[in-house]
Amino acid sequence: MKIVQLQEALRGFFTGHHATIPAMMLDNIDRLSAQTAALDATIAEAVAPSPIRWRS
Repeated sequence: MKIVQLQEALRGFFTGHHATIPAMMLDNIDRLSAQTAALDATIAEAVAPSPIRWRS
């Protein structure tokens, strides 16, 4: 129901020109998500138990 209302509210006012900024924002979200995943992997590797056993 809300989607229909939103479509009616934006009819004639939201063009391809207006879509540029939201598209850029979504691209930034994708880029930041990829960077976060890369950092998560780096952190996981850094805190993983070492295969080297130390003598006590």
